[in-house]
Amino acid sequence: QGYLGNNLDVTLDFGARAEISTIVLTDLKNQNAKIFLPNKVTFEVSNDGERFVEIYRKPLFHGREEDIDIYKYEFSYKNPRKTRYLRIRADNMGICPPWHNAAGDRAWMMFDELVVE
Repeated sequence: QGYLGNNLDVTLDFGARAEISTIVLTDLKNQNAKIFLPNKVTFEVSNDGERFVEIYRKPLFHGREEDIDIYKYEFSYKNPRKTRYLRIRADNMGICPPWHNAAGDRAWMMFDELVVE
């Protein structure tokens, strides 16, 4: 799933409280193609869909890198927990930075997989 200049904000409703132990989100970085890592990724859980508790936060730094890579954001409970809702958020940097050859253009984020076990 691609996000051009926009943030990722997805809430999963399991329909009832479900036991989860691991959450994994994967993301492509290819800065030459204007595909950047997010500024921040968070995972949040809720039993009522209104009050969410943050269980994972990963802030990221954007350097001048030319490598193409897949990044994993992963959280695991030591003991599985029950929750009804899971919210995944990733903040897009918005525009390509001044040092980039496409400075000022909208930046992409590309996510290819979300696994909840």
